[in-house]
Amino acid sequence: MTATAPESFEVIVPSVTSFTPSSGSQYATMTITGTNFIDKNYTGNKGGNTSVSFSDFATGLNSRTGLVTSITDTQITVIVPQLWPGTYKVTVGVQASYVSAEAAFTYEE
Repeated sequence: MTATAPESFEVIVPSVTSFTPSSGSQYATMTITGTNFIDKNYTGNKGGNTSVSFSDFATGLNSRTGLVTSITDTQITVIVPQLWPGTYKVTVGVQASYVSAEAAFTYEE
């Protein structure tokens, strides 16, 4: 199956360079650094199609979404949700593109 677009377009994929802190508990403020965190094709609120989720590092299951409090194209500030103690993947989603940080976040009580 092929499709032809009437205009050229760019597929924008986010990338995660790092996040801090590497461990914390509920309500901790995390800063994620990377690129393409804002969907340039979205006409609503800046960053409206951007999310951050935390899922079990080994299985990818039990995903919980954090509260994004600020966003630029290269930095996201998010509040860590309530999780079980353990290690988690930090995943940034922009529109339908998702990328996970290579490092694990350790949730502590």
